[in-house]
Amino acid sequence: MQKVRKNLMIILLTGVFLLGVTGFSFAADVSLPPDALPASEQILYYPLKLESGTYMDYMQTIYNCLQGGSDFVQEPLMSFDKDLNAVPMGAESWEVSEDGLSWTFHLRKELKWSDGQPVTANDYVFALQRCAQQGYDFSWYWSLMIEIKNWDKVEKGELPVDELGIKALDDYT
Repeated sequence: MQKVRKNLMIILLTGVFLLGVTGFSFAADVSLPPDALPASEQILYYPLKLESGTYMDYMQTIYNCLQGGSDFVQEPLMSFDKDLNAVPMGAESWEVSEDGLSWTFHLRKELKWSDGQPVTANDYVFALQRCAQQGYDFSWYWSLMIEIKNWDKVEKGELPVDELGIKALDDYT
C-alpha cells in the first residue's frame, strides 16, 4: 500500500507542477516558409478567456474543451516512460529521504517563462500552495495530495498556506 501511495504521489506531483516554460523544440526537421522567422523567434499567441483579476488557471483549460492549451503552460518535474519509470522533465534530478517523507527536486536551470525570466523553485511552491488553498475550485482533483504535510489542514483553512509542507531551498531546489 505504501508503494502504491508513493507511486500515486509521484504521478500527482508530475501533473501538479503546472508551470509554463518555453524553449523546447520537438520538431527540428520541420521546414519553414521562406518568409518565416526562425523557430526560436516565433511566438504562439493562444487567447484564454480570463475574468479580470484572476489567475490563469490551467485546470480550467483541462476541463473546458473550448479553452484547451494546458500543455502550453505547464512543465511537470518528472514524468514516466513506457515502463512507468520516473524520468526527469522540469527537474534534472531528485532525491528521496531514507524514510520516504522528504523529496528534494533540483530544477533544470534553462527553464524560462515566455518573457525570458527563469522558472524557479518558488514558482512551483506557489503553484502547489494555490492548489491547496481553501475554496480552490478543483480541490477534488488534488485529493491524494494529502500525503504532503499539512495539505488537508491548509485545504480546510485550519492552517495558513505557508504551513504547507513544501519549501524552496534556493532558486533551483
